[in-house]
Amino acid sequence: MAAGQAAGGNSRGRQAAAVTVVRAGGGYGGNNDRYLDLRVDDDPTPIARLQQLVAMHHLYFGAVDPANVVPLAGIAAELQAMLRATGDYTGPQNGEFDAATRTALRALVGRENLEERWDGTADAIDGLALDYLRRRFG
Repeated sequence: MAAGQAAGGNSRGRQAAAVTVVRAGGGYGGNNDRYLDLRVDDDPTPIARLQQLVAMHHLYFGAVDPANVVPLAGIAAELQAMLRATGDYTGPQNGEFDAATRTALRALVGRENLEERWDGTADAIDGLALDYLRRRFG
């Protein structure tokens, strides 16, 4: 789509973009074959918006890559600052990933629907979830 747009696009201008990916059992919960079915209409930059939606789909529904997890102990001070800014944490910014920090992070992760990326018990968080939290709250 992007290459087509770069080559001149549709004579009617930018208007819509869509993507459908079908695979056996690929839908939510494996209940259908629609792995991805997204459409953007009446948008000045439909391809860019569709790319954002695909990235969001992968964030919320994709699997965690074990090679892309970040130990929480190493980013505790950063998380505490972030969690203070969101109002989830009122403790000291001491760089220790303690029970209060874990509870606060669990609240934020739950509010952002990222529980599939961090279950609240692991000592490392998915890198995609961390990147999202940094962009949104960091």
